[in-house]
Amino acid sequence: MSCSTFEEFHGNALIKNFVNLIKQTYLIAERIEE
Repeated sequence: MSCSTFEEFHGNALIKNFVNLIKQTYLIAERIEE
């Protein structure tokens, strides 16, 4: 396993976590507005 592969995997994991956080925030905001 090369370092570049590990960095790419780690980066993708961070991006997925960031996207999930945005989705959760958006859903919570929708509930508050209703």
